[in-house]
Amino acid sequence: MDENNVNSKPLDSEDGVVENIETEANEAEVVETAETEDAEVVDAVDAENEAEVKETNDAVSEAEAVEAADAEVESEVEETVEGENETEVNKTAEPAKKKKKGKGVIITIAALGCIIIAAIIGMVAVVMNSVNAKIDLEQTVLTVDDVDSSAAEFYQAYMYYYGYNSYYQYSDEELKDLAIDQLVLTNTLYAEALENGYTVTDKIQAQIDEQLGSITETAEASSMTADEYLDKSFCKGFTLDMFKVIVEKSLIAQAYYEDKMADIEAQYTGDKGTAKIEAEYADNKFDYDQTDVSYWYFDASEENAQSDADAIVAQVKDGKTFEEAIKSVTGDSEAIPNNLKGHSKAALESGKFVTDAIDWIFAENEDGTYKNGKGAVTTVSDDSKVYVFYVNNAPHRDETHPVDVFYIQVDVSTDSSIKTEKELKIEAKAAAESILKEFEGTDKSKDSFTDLVIKHNNGDNDLVSGDIFEAMKNDGSEDSAVSEWAFDESRKAGDYALVEADGCYYILFFDKKAENAVWYDTILNSLITNEARGFEENAIAEGTEKAVINDEAVNEVIDYVVNIVAAQYGY
Repeated sequence: MDENNVNSKPLDSEDGVVENIETEANEAEVVETAETEDAEVVDAVDAENEAEVKETNDAVSEAEAVEAADAEVESEVEETVEGENETEVNKTAEPAKKKKKGKGVIITIAALGCIIIAAIIGMVAVVMNSVNAKIDLEQTVLTVDDVDSSAAEFYQAYMYYYGYNSYYQYSDEELKDLAIDQLVLTNTLYAEALENGYTVTDKIQAQIDEQLGSITETAEASSMTADEYLDKSFCKGFTLDMFKVIVEKSLIAQAYYEDKMADIEAQYTGDKGTAKIEAEYADNKFDYDQTDVSYWYFDASEENAQSDADAIVAQVKDGKTFEEAIKSVTGDSEAIPNNLKGHSKAALESGKFVTDAIDWIFAENEDGTYKNGKGAVTTVSDDSKVYVFYVNNAPHRDETHPVDVFYIQVDVSTDSSIKTEKELKIEAKAAAESILKEFEGTDKSKDSFTDLVIKHNNGDNDLVSGDIFEAMKNDGSEDSAVSEWAFDESRKAGDYALVEADGCYYILFFDKKAENAVWYDTILNSLITNEARGFEENAIAEGTEKAVINDEAVNEVIDYVVNIVAAQYGY
């Protein structure tokens, strides 16, 4: 068999089938900024900020949102066809939420993680220790509705985006615009908050105290005052009082913003909310119905490409399974078809998948039902490939409910220098059984299981780790053995089991099933996200019209940054 028929990566951009849109997919992730000597400031305050940032970001972005899904198609499709659906586990002190590839917080100009906590996160950008230059940080850079932003505030905003620049490759003008937009939005929200009676509540004051206290504590550990520490590690002349002003304004703006997001979410509760979601589905079902198909392909340059594809179709129609037909025609006893699962028509189109295949998969009858149901098979050709597509399940809205499953994973060692593979597998299974027995000696509660996750994450055995499949979907993204167990109709809270998977063993603990089905929450989160973005964009637009910008002060800050970076790195 020709090695092209291994089908290891049939959706290469090199083959002209899928255009490279990985940059869009990556923009759906929160990116780690470069490590610097002053990163300890972020570490000191990170715990205090995490809850607030996550709460707000959840309101404006979901991994399941259609826009994010569209941007992720290429990454997800390639993972599917390459068989790279392995579990990524973070060995942390506590069970962390499992992060899917290509998913995460959507970063927009106005995402609250950017607006509100940038004052802190911006400190990771560069080190100022050897720079003696100084700017007037108290001068006004921007004013919206009588709310001023100082050069200190613009500096922290600019440095926040500057910290991301090695990843996103913003131009100098884009960096400036992003920082200005951030201040415009923050000031606009802050002004509206004050008009509506928002002030420093006990909760906000506690947050301020915690953040300032963290910086003071970090400074004292370095035998400095907070002002000395900020002056040395962040910016010459930057003080704790400046930082306090920025944080107080940001937190009040955040409180106002969160209430606005709550108002948006409230529109989608109860019967009226359900009706809106059903109406959205009816109007745009191709954005939400998901396909479940398998396929094989031959290189179009092969002499028998079309006849071999036709032979697979014929054998399937004669009663063979799709996989059996592929093996029979290709002569490859290990051939496994590629799978597409969990992709909407809109997402596949966005990912530049084979157009004729999309049209066939989503072809409709006059009554709106899909023509090609389970078992339908056909060939589709383009300039480089001859495909055979097989429908496992006609496009449908995903009625399954996401689940939360905690797990401890025991990998089988790949070091066969001393033991055989069989012996290593027996050893791994014995280790998994020992952990299971340990759990069965407890009260078998969720807390007891998470205690074991923490214990084994911090243990000496690198082959053992734990985490959580949070909001896990039955879309092929996890090991099939795990999915089969997790989505068994009889599964209930508190169930646990030892499951063997490819190359590892899982001790699983079923926590809960989501209230809403996947399709419902996908639409819900998409509508909320779109409204939230609309609110943010309108606020920026309105604020920009009223904004008075001190261009001279803006340029002075930017020139200062350019000079200190040049001094730091010898540019």
